[in-house]
Amino acid sequence: FTLARPVGDALRVKFGGEYLRGWYENRYADSTVLLDGRLDESFVAAFAEADVFLTRRLVGRVGVRAEHSGLLARAN
Repeated sequence: FTLARPVGDALRVKFGGEYLRGWYENRYADSTVLLDGRLDESFVAAFAEADVFLTRRLVGRVGVRAEHSGLLARAN
């Protein structure tokens, strides 16, 4: 989802996030080996950014984003 709100004539702020849940199944087989595997993933992200209207034709954008992966057990 994304939400946006103008703050005056020269600034627009946006923020939002996303959630993704999925799984991956792997299977390998030959005459001597059978390998089955399943990986479950839950991914969460959030962001905030601002559009700064410097002139009518020139806009600057600054923002931040944070993400977390359950499969990797890491955030950045």
